[in-house]
Amino acid sequence: MKMNLTGSVKIIVILLVIISSAVVLPITVQEIRDKSKEDPDFAWDMYLAYLSSSKAPDQLQDLGRLIYAKRKLKDYDFVLREDVNGLLDFLAVHEFTTTGKYYLFDVFDKEFLVKYLSDNLETNTAAVYLFKLFPERMSDYLEQLFPKLLQDNEIRTFIFSNVVGKYPEADGFATEFFDKLFQTYEKVTSVVQRKEYLDVYVAIKFIDGQKYSDVRFEKELTSLAGSATKGISDIGTSVDATVTQSAGAQNVNGAKASESPSSTSSSSSPFSKFNAIKIRPVYLILIALAILIILLLIIPSIRYRLYLLFGLKSKAAGVYKKVVDKDPFDEEKRLRLAQLYEEAGMYEEAMNEYNFLKRIKLE
Repeated sequence: MKMNLTGSVKIIVILLVIISSAVVLPITVQEIRDKSKEDPDFAWDMYLAYLSSSKAPDQLQDLGRLIYAKRKLKDYDFVLREDVNGLLDFLAVHEFTTTGKYYLFDVFDKEFLVKYLSDNLETNTAAVYLFKLFPERMSDYLEQLFPKLLQDNEIRTFIFSNVVGKYPEADGFATEFFDKLFQTYEKVTSVVQRKEYLDVYVAIKFIDGQKYSDVRFEKELTSLAGSATKGISDIGTSVDATVTQSAGAQNVNGAKASESPSSTSSSSSPFSKFNAIKIRPVYLILIALAILIILLLIIPSIRYRLYLLFGLKSKAAGVYKKVVDKDPFDEEKRLRLAQLYEEAGMYEEAMNEYNFLKRIKLE
């Protein structure tokens, strides 16, 4: 009864607005737009009334799409207010579905957002979040993105995990970035700078379990590892020679020293073994630990628990989805994924999982 009364009141109010606008002051397009920022449903009724009295209804199609899109996305306050900064905050941790993007572009004009990206990419770090809407344009902005990807690990992770790693349209960006990175790496002569570029490559390589790699950088790393191993071997040989010489000198100067070469050899042999035992196991242990860490990070279930441990729930949900994808009809895993999405504030994804669970049960 209350709902019927409320509906009746709303109809009366709309009729009064229409009558008053026709008699006193006609409704304007700006008034409809302003109303859509507060109540898109009421703005829609105003639009229909305005449309019915317009002599050029074809010119109002954009306004109609705007208000209709706001009605579809009315749960997002930043959409109603047409707030770009609010959109960037949302894209930092969430995504729009394909349908949601269509509605979004009716509210935030696509060309306007592309211009905003171009104008603000160098000065406003948050502008990179717009690449979720335009993954196909990543390569166009390589020059502006390059210094940010070198300096900011958070942006590196976002770009390679949340854009390049999720949207097929951005697949070629990784290759183009590595080309530019290697060209820059080859040009510098400073050992410190070259190490910095290698560190950037390694950091990207380990995003999403070694998903990205480049043959040229891999050869450089292998070469450096070989040089380091040779250096350690040379140090050990040098130490052995020094010890042998010292032992020989002591034998010559000592009262009981033997002049036999076999005596010198036997006295140096224990030192050689000592150095081999002292130096090499340390590096073997480090290599074993590195391999163990890599194996642990490759396993999704372990990465998921690590992300949870550090409170990174959105990343934990992303990793756990890979676990669910392997057994998509496991209700317990689906429920856990939905709960993770909900805890991370990813309500649209959570609702999709709950709906999927309902369909499973109905079948």
